[in-house]
Amino acid sequence: MEGRKPGLQNLQNGFGGKQLKKNGDKIRIAFYLNNKNIAGRNLYNVEEGNPGIGGSQYMQLLTASCLAKDYDDIDIIMYATEKQRLPEGIKLKQAEDIRHALSAMKQDGCDVFVMSNWYEDTGDGIETLKLIEKYKMKTIIWAHVFMNHEQYRFIASCKYIRLFVCLGKQQLEMLRGSRLYKKATYINYILPPVHSLRQENDKKIIAYVGAIYPFKGFHILAKYWKYIKKNVEDVQLWVLGSGRLYGDNVSLGKYEVAEAEYEKQFIHYLLDSNGEIDRNVKFFGSIGGSEKEKIVSQATVGIFNPSGLTETFGLSGVEFEAMGIPVVSIYKNSAPDIIKHKKTGLLYRKEKDFPEYIIRLLKDKEYNRTLGEHGRIFVTGEFDRKKIAEEWHDTIISIAGSKPYLLKHEKKIMLDNQIWLHHMDNYFRENTEFKKFIWESGLNTGW
Repeated sequence: MEGRKPGLQNLQNGFGGKQLKKNGDKIRIAFYLNNKNIAGRNLYNVEEGNPGIGGSQYMQLLTASCLAKDYDDIDIIMYATEKQRLPEGIKLKQAEDIRHALSAMKQDGCDVFVMSNWYEDTGDGIETLKLIEKYKMKTIIWAHVFMNHEQYRFIASCKYIRLFVCLGKQQLEMLRGSRLYKKATYINYILPPVHSLRQENDKKIIAYVGAIYPFKGFHILAKYWKYIKKNVEDVQLWVLGSGRLYGDNVSLGKYEVAEAEYEKQFIHYLLDSNGEIDRNVKFFGSIGGSEKEKIVSQATVGIFNPSGLTETFGLSGVEFEAMGIPVVSIYKNSAPDIIKHKKTGLLYRKEKDFPEYIIRLLKDKEYNRTLGEHGRIFVTGEFDRKKIAEEWHDTIISIAGSKPYLLKHEKKIMLDNQIWLHHMDNYFRENTEFKKFIWESGLNTGW
């Protein structure tokens, strides 16, 4: 494959499965989607923008749509729990759950299964992974979320799971030293289509885009709202997202922002003296497409998950940058992959710096504009649609034909972002003599 970055390592598959089909036959690629809670959303025009669903759901549909449009040597089959109109070129087959989907994939002669969100149906997911062995499906695990060590060990040992795809360098580097690292790589998310650039205005608007759940960190932003408002005249906070981003069947709290217990944790920061939502705070709910872009493009500063918890990528951060809006978040997990500190945004290491970074970008127009312009240039090159679709296509075709494929392993070991802690943990877990010592000494709690 020409044009690949230097320093990447080849891995010979060495698997004795069936070869590519005869000339003229297409490679069948299977995806699975639990769409029960998003059956009311418009999933047909995903290349126009996110219709207001979770990032991993959206990226699965967008990537499948791009592959179907760009390549005529493959068939894309989406095994979904509900009947729903999907993007052109994607064939829909209904399956009650992932177990039934895997059985149908085998019967339909699918060549490769790109597996994501599998944990939704099966608790710890191990039983589902065993089904891959049962049906002998060549599988790529697309790791939208972090997993536990039991899952990692199973995936590493299963010969039918050919590849473990992370979403970025940080997530991949956390696996260094483990057995799974030997068949892991990363493929970035595709940059979602952005049709609007940042609007030049004199407003001072902070925009948060994302689900309003504890692990998305909205409460951290809410906590500093009054402090920011005190220091920046006429500042506004616009919130796009809700507790229903991942599904419509969620019971919300009194103010219909988030689930009741979580809403109670932060809503008091956003209320005025009469117990009403501050007039400078606007909640837009879960919206997508051109409506979302029209609102977000007016922002002065974008906020991406200020807790950093669970983040393996961060679509909202990339979308802000694509519009030319600088982003503020925490220096943790995936954030350094998508936001370059002091170049495309600001990443805090100490929480006290979080509101100060926001205030600076609200007040310093020139600095704000410079970071925004750099951000737009960065993401349009790094997360290019055609480049990433080609990477997926080439990888899938290689695995379908039991041929070599590329693992993007950097020679230089990454130690920043507390990565070294993961390296040590992986080493000790993989070191047989060390594990024996831990068990014999009675120190194995949590292992």
